[in-house]
Amino acid sequence: MYGAIVRIRTGAVAITITSFALALIGAATEVAPAAASTPARPVHVTGLSRHSEPTWGGDWITVRGSGFSQSGGRAVAAAYFGRYKAIYTRVINDHTIVAQDPEVDGARKVVRVVVQLHNGTRSKPSAAGTFTFTVPNMHTPAHNGLSTLQSRARGTSEISRVAATKAPALAPRHASWTLAEGRSVVARAKRWLGMPYSWGGGNTSGPTYGSPYGDGLLGTFDATFRGFDCSGLTLYAWAPYRAMPHYAATQHTVAGRFHPTRSELQPGDLLFFSAGGSLIDHVVIYAGRGKVIQAPESGHLVEVSSLAQVLSLEPRYLGATRPASTGRQGPGPKVISLSSTKGPAAGGETITIRGRNLTTTSRVIFGGTTTYAFQVLSGSRLRVKVPAGAGTVPVRLGNAWGVSPKTNADRFTYTK
Repeated sequence: MYGAIVRIRTGAVAITITSFALALIGAATEVAPAAASTPARPVHVTGLSRHSEPTWGGDWITVRGSGFSQSGGRAVAAAYFGRYKAIYTRVINDHTIVAQDPEVDGARKVVRVVVQLHNGTRSKPSAAGTFTFTVPNMHTPAHNGLSTLQSRARGTSEISRVAATKAPALAPRHASWTLAEGRSVVARAKRWLGMPYSWGGGNTSGPTYGSPYGDGLLGTFDATFRGFDCSGLTLYAWAPYRAMPHYAATQHTVAGRFHPTRSELQPGDLLFFSAGGSLIDHVVIYAGRGKVIQAPESGHLVEVSSLAQVLSLEPRYLGATRPASTGRQGPGPKVISLSSTKGPAAGGETITIRGRNLTTTSRVIFGGTTTYAFQVLSGSRLRVKVPAGAGTVPVRLGNAWGVSPKTNADRFTYTK
């Protein structure tokens, strides 16, 4: 299904929150959670990062106040926008909560934002927590990104650009996964970098008009222009090698029986996320070297993102799968020698590693530090930028099938 990247500002400080949200949930009535012990301090709302957003919801709002981190943040059950429960609430610290605002019924509403505790008590409504739901139109930015009209124009431009360029050559299809196939998948996805997100958009041939169904009010806007959603992009990228449904959750189930760990990722692997709970609602394509390609959310474009950032900010990572693969299919790498065995503690120099089975290297490990700043030159040679470190450490290479064993030839010493 479909994801979200959102950026929040608290005062003069920008906080980036990445979320791959559920299809927007309709209005929720107030239901007090089960009772819990009463916190010692009262909870107050003293301000909001933004005071108005469209009625389709799904944007992140910073709620400022006090008493939020009692019991390690477990005292807070949810934020409410009037009688509507926020889709997701996260306690950042004692004075900051981020909440994903709910979808309301499409009419302008002025509400007060309050914070509810697990024992059912709430902060008192105040003027500082006043929030206005505005009725969106074709000029309204979606999730602080492009408006519908801007996305429509950008989509038309991108389709013309791609039509005028030569398609990347594809690796031959085999009975089971190959690294060349994974790299072809990445090349197909990269061809559409800059294409707008459109909920329900994308098929095996490329971008399509989005769907007005299943995403509330926002879907009716996305349905007016062509683009990709997250699973539409992945099914398009994998189409030459594996047929997949247009839903992230079922893609995880049917696309491959091998589920690599994060340290085993190879180009073309699919990673799955949830905004909360166990329901998968977003999928991205691993591009190699710590990067992913994704169609994030309405108002935004197909983009390359840092996997480390996505993993650190996304509420829940639910694993990866390797389409067309039935398991580990190759040998692990081996280090034979280093072009230089000494270097400054600050790192930054480039050395060459000689070894075996280096073509599929996914990471280089200096002691306890993993780096993706490397270039595979051949099956026996790899060039890497040394990260900062201290002492004498083993240099090991990892791929989908293992990590090189420690040997006397892989020692690197940091000098002062």
